Amino acid sequence: MKKFILTGMVLLSFCITSCTKDLSIGGNSDTTESSDSTSESPSNQQISGGYFVYSYENYAWGHQREGWIIDKSGIVKAYLNPDRYNLPDSNGYITQEKINENLSICNISIGHISQELLSYYNNISFAIKSDIFSDRISHGGDVGSIKYYYYAFESISGKYKAKLLCEDGDWATYNKDNNAIKVTNWLKSIQSSPFPPPYHTCGN
Repeated sequence: MKKFILTGMVLLSFCITSCTKDLSIGGNSDTTESSDSTSESPSNQQISGGYFVYSYENYAWGHQREGWIIDKSGIVKAYLNPDRYNLPDSNGYITQEKINENLSICNISIGHISQELLSYYNNISFAIKSDIFSDRISHGGDVGSIKYYYYAFESISGKYKAKLLCEDGDWATYNKDNNAIKVTNWLKSIQSSPFPPPYHTCGN
């Protein structure tokens, strides 16, 4: 539990020394490879893009909420214990307005993703299936909830659909879609300092 309690201190010290890190992580992926699964709705995806989201929440030692969002320009924007944070609704949808509000409370930039890499992961994330998960397993209490999402724009609703990629902590499950596993591993490679590593490794 100490690694979670000390997160705020680690965050501040990290941001003093490195708030503009170039996060060309995952660049060894072949971004030129073709993917048949991304051909379903490429125009919607390329026009609107999406958002990659990491969140950690714990109520065991007072309410803690922290995380980051990769915006459409590739900036990784972090927040720590904001007064307010918008979540997707009960059907998994969230509006652009509410995403913008979340971005506005992200007052720390912890890195930048190249447009080439961002485009590659947007393309494979858009086609991720949302209904093939591993069994949800309990790993004990007081660890909190660690989640990775992709917010995919849907032109019909005009909203973003939150696709859960992985959940760790008190409960663990992961999306078994191959692209979901690939994106999760990429996001976990971005999530190093200032945030604690996941309690349980997704997809292993």
